Amino acid sequence: MKKQSFIAAMILAIGVGQVSAQQAGGVPDAVVEKCMAKNNASELPDCLKEGAYGHNMLQQVITADLYGEKAAPVVEACTSLNDTLQGAWTCFSVAAEKAVETRALVGQAKITDQCVVDISDPEAFARLQGIASDQRRVWFPDEMFSGGTMYHPFKGCMS
Repeated sequence: MKKQSFIAAMILAIGVGQVSAQQAGGVPDAVVEKCMAKNNASELPDCLKEGAYGHNMLQQVITADLYGEKAAPVVEACTSLNDTLQGAWTCFSVAAEKAVETRALVGQAKITDQCVVDISDPEAFARLQGIASDQRRVWFPDEMFSGGTMYHPFKGCMS
């Protein structure tokens, strides 16, 4: 399978079962498989929670309420750059934050990378932060602060 086809399949898989997984208190199958493959029982609960959180957030990003399909290239890039869904989510979140900051500094018209333009909406980013906060409470109810996540950053669609 080509890498691009795999990434597209991964994004499609991200969308499957988000609401039912949360309602049932379960973790999406794609996350379970990835965590089980690590074969480390001590890290399994954290892997499952972090993976479910990342999975759900990446799913939210591509909904019409936030960025829609315009965000798909950034999600694809972040997913291919990072080994974990938490890393991919962090990659996207930081990319969106930096896109909003860039837009505030130079204006949307001067941004030359279309992927950056597509995720630079400050209102969408504010909604995304609210959803992320809500999701953190779902998956990490006893944690007041999140630790740092190792991730590879998004460098743009033109690089």
